[in-house]
Amino acid sequence: MVWAEQLLSMYIKWAKKQGYRGRLVEKNLSADGGIKSATIEFEFEYAYGYLSGERGVHFMIRSSQKGSVHREVSAVGVDVVPVFLGSTPDIQICDEDLILSSPLLLEENKSLSGYTVCIQHIPTGITVQSSGA
Repeated sequence: MVWAEQLLSMYIKWAKKQGYRGRLVEKNLSADGGIKSATIEFEFEYAYGYLSGERGVHFMIRSSQKGSVHREVSAVGVDVVPVFLGSTPDIQICDEDLILSSPLLLEENKSLSGYTVCIQHIPTGITVQSSGA
């Protein structure tokens, strides 16, 4: 997708112009040669705050031919995830504060489709799960 390539280039050029470091971590190409997905890592203070407004779908709308009423629309999804640069505190979690469970996943026809693992932290109520899918 040409629009994804342009958007990726714009983010990298923006970072360089601001004096920030942007690093292309991965780029996966689609069957037609465009970008299926890409990950850029920006390492500077407040990067998440600056870039969180970029989260969402970015559209490019253009006329397909000169004078045509038909329009071509390209869409690219952008997500922003923080990377913590400072040192993280050494957090200790007691085994007694966790509830571990692994219920079976059943499909609509009641056949076994796989396992999932659930972990709940009792003091905070935070629950995470992974189905391995």
